Amino acid sequence: AVMITSPRPFSVAEQRAIDRLHPVRRPNGHAMVLTPIRYGTCNEIMSRALDVVSQTPFAPYRHWRLKRDGEENPWLSAQITAECAQRGLPRVLEIQRIAQADASRRRNRWLDFRCARKDDAPQPAYGLQVTFSEPVLVPFSLGYASHFGLGTFVGRGIRG
Repeated sequence: AVMITSPRPFSVAEQRAIDRLHPVRRPNGHAMVLTPIRYGTCNEIMSRALDVVSQTPFAPYRHWRLKRDGEENPWLSAQITAECAQRGLPRVLEIQRIAQADASRRRNRWLDFRCARKDDAPQPAYGLQVTFSEPVLVPFSLGYASHFGLGTFVGRGIRG
């Protein structure tokens, strides 16, 4: 799924340009067809939630190192908290690791996702549940390759 957002409503010309998107060629020979589903404000298209859960794994920008960073869970919490603050999200109250993608329609293990570029070493990724001090618009993405859909969070109990 692709969501295109703008701080102001799209003009008619911009909507027409989106409607004319061409399929994207992929190496496997199957084109990815981009089809606009609906238009609206973020509040019309998205929902709000205090508790969010990983739909795709969160891959931090930095790699964890025991000697440099100490225990993994506090380090991971600091990474999430810093990125949320940088993106203007409300204060993080709690972060928990989860075993698999419960929010998705299929049962996916976090290892089933590709979390690195083609020639790079695999990057660790985590399933998380995050509680905020105020409701946030969902879905949203954080972390490495979030522009490709990694690190996508949805409202707890909301299926993506």
